Amino acid sequence: MQQEKKKVTENLFPYIFNETVAFYQKRYVKNVAKKNLVKLGINENTASRYIGSLDDMLHGEGYKSTMNLSATDYFLQKISDKFGEEKLQKALSALKQHLEYYTSLKDRTKNSKNGLWEIYYKYRNVTKIEDEDDLEQNCLDKIVIKEDIKAIVDDLMNLKVSDPVSVVINKKVFKRDNKTISQLKYLRGYCCQMCGIQILKADGSFYIEGAHIDPKKDWGNELPNNILILCPNHHKEFDYGNLERISRDDEHFKFKLNGEIYDISLKLE
Repeated sequence: MQQEKKKVTENLFPYIFNETVAFYQKRYVKNVAKKNLVKLGINENTASRYIGSLDDMLHGEGYKSTMNLSATDYFLQKISDKFGEEKLQKALSALKQHLEYYTSLKDRTKNSKNGLWEIYYKYRNVTKIEDEDDLEQNCLDKIVIKEDIKAIVDDLMNLKVSDPVSVVINKKVFKRDNKTISQLKYLRGYCCQMCGIQILKADGSFYIEGAHIDPKKDWGNELPNNILILCPNHHKEFDYGNLERISRDDEHFKFKLNGEIYDISLKLE
C-alpha cells in the first residue's frame, strides 16, 4: 500500500533537525534517521529529501531539493544556535549554491526563490565572517586600483551577458561579476551614488557595495547599466524601500525611493 503523504509542518522541524544531525555526526546511518521520521508519519521520500538537503547544508554543499521557507529559516537558526557562526556560514554557502543552481536553470518558480533569497540575506547580514565573494572582491579591489582608467572603461563597455562567468588575472581565476563591481567601485571613486559618502577602512581603503537595479534573483544581469555603487544603508534602502522607477536608459536611472527623487548617472566616462 502506498504511504499517505503527510505535510511537513513546523512541529516536525525539530525531529527532522535532530535526526539529520545524528546522521551528520555519524551516530547512525541515514536509513535509521529516515525510518525514525517515517514513524512520525512523514512520507519516506520526503524524509529522505529533507535529510539529504539539511545534511548538505551542514557540509556547506549545494543541494537541489528545495525545502519550504519556514523549514529553511528554522534550520539556519538551529545550525547557528547549535554549531555557531562558522557552521552557519557553511549552511549559507549551501543555500546560495542552491539558489544559484536554480538561477542557472532559469527556474521560474520565483515566489519561493525570492523568499529563500530574503532568508539568505537575513542571516548573511548578521554574520561577521566574510564569504568567498567578499574575500574575492577585496582581492580584486586591490588589483583594479593599479589599472589604467581608460582600460577599465573599455573593458566595461565591451562586456556582454554572454561573456564567460570567470576571468583569469595573474594566473588566478575570479568571477567576472566580482571584477565588474570592483571596476565600477573604482570608477565611482568608492562613493555612494545616492549620498556621496565614503566609508574609510582601517587599512586606508574604502568600503562600498554594488547594488543591482534589477536583482539577480529576478535574472538581473551583471552589466554596468544594472549596477549602482551604494553605501550599506542606501543599498538596503534600495533593496527594501518603497521604490518607484521613473525613467531609465543606459546612461541614467531616475527613481523615487521613500519619497526622495534620485537621478543617477550610469555613464562610464
